[in-house]
Amino acid sequence: MKMSDRPADVLQEYFGIKPAYCLLIIFAVAIFFRVFNISHTSLWTDELATYWASTAPTVWESIDRVAATQGQSPLYFLLERFVLDILPANEFSVRLLSLIASLVSVYLMYSLGKLILHDEKKALFASLLFAIHEVPVYYAQEARAYSLGIMFALLAQIYFLKLFKRKSSSDFILYMVFSILTFYSHYIFASILIVQNLYYLYVVLGKKSKKYPSLFKWCGSQLIIAATIPILLFQLSGMFSNRAGWDWVKQMNAIEAAVYFFSMFDLKILSISAICFAIFYTIEKIDFKATLKGTACERFLLLTWLAVPFLFVLFISKVLGISLFDHRYMIMSLIPFYFIISYLVHVFKSDVLRVAFPGAFIVIYLGLVSMPNYMAYGHFSYRIQHNWRGAVSFVNKNCKKGDVILLRSGFVNENWMPTSEDKIVQDYVKAPFRSFYWKERAGLHNPTIYNLTYTWDKDFYPYYDMVFDKATACERIWVMGVNTPNTNYPVSKISSFIEKEFQFYKIYEANYSGVYLCLMSSNPFNSKPLSF
Repeated sequence: MKMSDRPADVLQEYFGIKPAYCLLIIFAVAIFFRVFNISHTSLWTDELATYWASTAPTVWESIDRVAATQGQSPLYFLLERFVLDILPANEFSVRLLSLIASLVSVYLMYSLGKLILHDEKKALFASLLFAIHEVPVYYAQEARAYSLGIMFALLAQIYFLKLFKRKSSSDFILYMVFSILTFYSHYIFASILIVQNLYYLYVVLGKKSKKYPSLFKWCGSQLIIAATIPILLFQLSGMFSNRAGWDWVKQMNAIEAAVYFFSMFDLKILSISAICFAIFYTIEKIDFKATLKGTACERFLLLTWLAVPFLFVLFISKVLGISLFDHRYMIMSLIPFYFIISYLVHVFKSDVLRVAFPGAFIVIYLGLVSMPNYMAYGHFSYRIQHNWRGAVSFVNKNCKKGDVILLRSGFVNENWMPTSEDKIVQDYVKAPFRSFYWKERAGLHNPTIYNLTYTWDKDFYPYYDMVFDKATACERIWVMGVNTPNTNYPVSKISSFIEKEFQFYKIYEANYSGVYLCLMSSNPFNSKPLSF
């Protein structure tokens, strides 16, 4: 009897525990990796945007805020709004939705792995890899839509593959629902629909299976999914007309983009896999033809799923004339990557090596990746460390009536903010001071805040002349903000410019993990002592 014919018995024989217990252990590890220190770091710039959009006075204003500033659908922000309505305002509450979605995805990786790989051990390993890999762990602790989109994509793929195994109306309905939710988690995740259609054509035209949805039903499902797009057509059309304002990522040619895409496939994972494979290959040779035999559909699905998110980003970037080459927009490619790695670490046939290879891989990964991340960041993943909590709290303690703040929040489209008459847009760039980090103080009105652009261009000279004229008329100026991608000047240059040109003095200067903060005064002797 083949191994895949009795996976539960094999798991008990090798591990001494049932698959369900293995999954519980993996889930416990996933919880530990994701919950550990989840509130330790401040909300970073994009997370503050999430909080700001999700806590508008009304639901419709939340939708308006998302439409005007976020470049994605309101779905995630409306769900986030529901969470924040019932929980206290803190980092854990803001990140809870992403945490829950990522934990659900740990189980979904196992369920989808069984459908694709036809082997519970491989499915368990893929789930474990998702549980401990630094990228899913990071997105589980970030209040953005990516973990939610991954969860819906996994659900969509599960019910999509079930359509090729049985005839069920509920499978069709759930497939369409979760595919729509994937698209509405983030528009860039629409690439999953291309993957599904390519796989359908491959199976039908290549006659790879006798079981598949009829052409009538399949085309009907795609039309129903497409029919939901006009729901937010006003936002999509607005994004298209203002697309230049969203262009914040470095432009790349096809070769540069391909290199960047392959860089997201963790070199550490590939290196560990190669080292383990080289060692164990000396013990047992692999018959690669036999190993790959009979897996054409699975290979096509995984390779298509691996490449299409990148090709989709490449196509959209070239057609719209803006760059979307950021790893977060191609994160869907990591899911098939985990399945491919899981398949490769189970290529050996001997009982000992089928346990030793994945076991050695996990131990080495924990030692060389997870623990160094913990030592560096206090988390089991890398972190974007914008300590707005520390910077805003310090200003809150030391700000006094009449102070002015020159603020660069670092949001994507801020360069067209200064001339915008949109009240939502003008409030958006002040998001750090609209968060729970800013506490209302008796007798202190909110300070005047002027937005700093992220590039120093001639077009903005009149704007800066106006800002500096008004700011330097006050006794004290706070200069704060982050250095955004592709900026041609750091925030610290603003304080140096004011010091040199307007004879202000630096009273306090610090860097809060990427958030620059400087207090300047025209008369340092009248400045009260600062509270820390």
